[in-house]
Amino acid sequence: MNKKPFELKREAAHIVPSLNIGKSGITDPLILELRNQLKRNRLVKVKILKTAVDEMDRNDIAKELSMRTGSMLVEVKGNSAVLYLK
Repeated sequence: MNKKPFELKREAAHIVPSLNIGKSGITDPLILELRNQLKRNRLVKVKILKTAVDEMDRNDIAKELSMRTGSMLVEVKGNSAVLYLK
């Protein structure tokens, strides 16, 4: 069943970030862990710390996470990005 973006945003409002992206940025181990979480939970919220934003823009970080995990970027809100694996 494919969920609509507004349904995913509603669900994401109730979950806590399970990964933090900090000064190390997007590393291979981080991508591996994110893929595993997406496979288990389908919907994952990632917190983008201020130290990561020094290197890249929040939206660019979220887009790269989506691209490298094969997931859909649901939204970037504040310091969090929500990803969904169909």
